Amino acid sequence: MTRPPRTLLIAVTSACGLVAAVIFLHALPEVTATCGLPPLDTRPFWTRTEAIELARACDGPGIAAYTRLALLDLLHPALVAGTLVLWVRWSRSPRPRAAIAVQTIIVLGAVADYLENWTVWTFLRGGPDLATSIPLTVGGGFSLAKNVLVLLGVLAAAVLILDAMRHRALSRRAARET
Repeated sequence: MTRPPRTLLIAVTSACGLVAAVIFLHALPEVTATCGLPPLDTRPFWTRTEAIELARACDGPGIAAYTRLALLDLLHPALVAGTLVLWVRWSRSPRPRAAIAVQTIIVLGAVADYLENWTVWTFLRGGPDLATSIPLTVGGGFSLAKNVLVLLGVLAAAVLILDAMRHRALSRRAARET
């Protein structure tokens, strides 16, 4: 597995941090303040009933704030996945199959996040009838899948990176002793 350029690693990680900061420090609190309820994206699981309740609570400014959050959330899953995948690749794990499995979990987490985003855009558009909207029916499941996969991806990436560091340290020690 080839190591990505350090500048790419730094650029993607910085962009991820910047977008996350704007989302968590500005966009999420703005939606919560204008709608009176937390956005669907922040809930580990949600139902169509909760989405309809949020739709009723959000007026024009609330929908505008939520739209700004949703636009930022078009970047966030790709940046998080890109950051994690680049760090896994940069660590040059001695376990290539494990590295591929971890990267797959990370990408699946991003896919689940984009599927949840699709349901949020359905919510924002209003559609003809939110009460029977299929995306809002399955959106909570996408949210749960996103949360589980992203958590597993982050933890597995951390374990793999730490294992690669341990392996390199042991290899250096063995080389010095010979």
